[in-house]
Amino acid sequence: MKCHPFIVASGSPGIGKTRFLVEYPKYIKSKNIGYPNYKELYISYGTGTPFLESNELEVGIETSFCLRIIASHYKLHTPFTDLLTLYKKIYPSRKLYLYEVLELIQGDKGNPTTILLSIDEFQKMMVTRNNNLQSSEYLKEIVTKIGGLLCNSPHNIFLVAVFGGILLQPISQIFYYSGHYCTALPLPNFSLDQMLNIAKGIDTILPHVEENRFKFCLYLIGGWPRIFELFLLKLNNLLEKSNGTTQYYNDAITKAESYLEDIYRTHINYEGEETIQTLLAFSFTGTPVRSWSFDCPKGTEKTFEELENLGLITKYKVSNVTLVAIPPIAVNMCKDYHFNSIRAIKDILKYESQLQGWEKFCAQILVVKLSMFHYLGVNSIKMTELLGQDSINALSSNIEYIGISDPGIKFIKLDYQYPTNGIENLDRKKVYLNPGGAVFDLFICNGRVLIAGKAKSKFEGKDFAENEYNKTIKAIKTGTKLRVISNLLENVFFVIFANMDLGIVKEDLQESMVVVDHTTHQFFGPNMRLLLHYFSSPN
Repeated sequence: MKCHPFIVASGSPGIGKTRFLVEYPKYIKSKNIGYPNYKELYISYGTGTPFLESNELEVGIETSFCLRIIASHYKLHTPFTDLLTLYKKIYPSRKLYLYEVLELIQGDKGNPTTILLSIDEFQKMMVTRNNNLQSSEYLKEIVTKIGGLLCNSPHNIFLVAVFGGILLQPISQIFYYSGHYCTALPLPNFSLDQMLNIAKGIDTILPHVEENRFKFCLYLIGGWPRIFELFLLKLNNLLEKSNGTTQYYNDAITKAESYLEDIYRTHINYEGEETIQTLLAFSFTGTPVRSWSFDCPKGTEKTFEELENLGLITKYKVSNVTLVAIPPIAVNMCKDYHFNSIRAIKDILKYESQLQGWEKFCAQILVVKLSMFHYLGVNSIKMTELLGQDSINALSSNIEYIGISDPGIKFIKLDYQYPTNGIENLDRKKVYLNPGGAVFDLFICNGRVLIAGKAKSKFEGKDFAENEYNKTIKAIKTGTKLRVISNLLENVFFVIFANMDLGIVKEDLQESMVVVDHTTHQFFGPNMRLLLHYFSSPN
């Protein structure tokens, strides 16, 4: 194995790979990495300069690669096909070698130079052959040539090579068989704060960035850079015609929101509705993917990596597990009634009160999760699967199963506090929201398990969790008919739902206490986490 790695930025179309390849040299320069004389080279095998197999084979793969580098360095606007034709005509037998082209770009021989080489859309070089090794032979040749220079570059040249493309697994194998290794760069989706900060840089949009309707559109985007960019462009164009009235903004945001669906439909290449529904269910349940390259979602014949290649999903890695990230706007493609539970979130976000909204939001998340598990045909789940392994305090004691049935579209709001001495005929499939003043805010009474939840949108002090737990257990013991609740007392789980880091040390909690907050990822997942800021308390 060589010690000088390649860097690979991989992921779904629209996740920001090309932007990274174009922008990372600024970071290298700002940190004074390498020699101070910087040369930036960006070449792409994508749109505009595709891989031309027969033409490039005529001059040789390394020679054609060098021609792409020369065209980038000298900023030639000649179509690459014409450049290849011209080169073959003038130099029918002249081969170019990567080391000599880099020395040419270096200028004065021996002048200390950092060359930042970016190769975009590398997967376009992988043409169909009888087997995978044959399919990747052209790319392997380029990797071998660059790899040799990474380990033994020309005098006073510091070479950085970054590849950008959709599929990580094939190129990882190529690096392995070439005797080199790569460092994969995670390209996460934007957070809500990042999107808001970008939007604040646009004068027409700046006055509206804190408005709920705008934030809801950002939630629908799911942090996907390309969709976000196109949405901002559309909204900016609409607002530039504005006369500054509230009504015009409402019209503009409505049009821009509907435009998101058109953006997404184009983005996903009109993939089948069933596939979209399955991927949404995976994402909202927080179901981990064991092997991105080999596993297929239930009901599909494509692997997660192949679906990422189509631009449908990307990875969301946290706590040593890989989750599925998909823009929530995808729900507009879904006709199955289960997905109405996701659509119901929009109605909750209309509430002015942050406290009320947060309680309802947490209750609805539980409805969505149960509904998505039901859609996937799951019969029962463990507490860890519902709330996320990274939120559970004592895994060994949280092994009770929760039966999965259709929970309906939305939670049920009670008129009277539970538990009471009144009617206790609860539907075990449903999620309930307690009225104001109840000891706990929401709950599920499912089989042998009672999950009692407290929704908090502001910090309440270090003893808050223990105090609320004790009040909840006492209320259940004294306020409910024992013949109804006696079989549940050993399986009551008290869950705190918070949209910030409560600062609670989970190891200090009792085994049946669970905290789901900003530090946990599996419960909220890549989509719902975008909305935590939405309910932030101004205090």
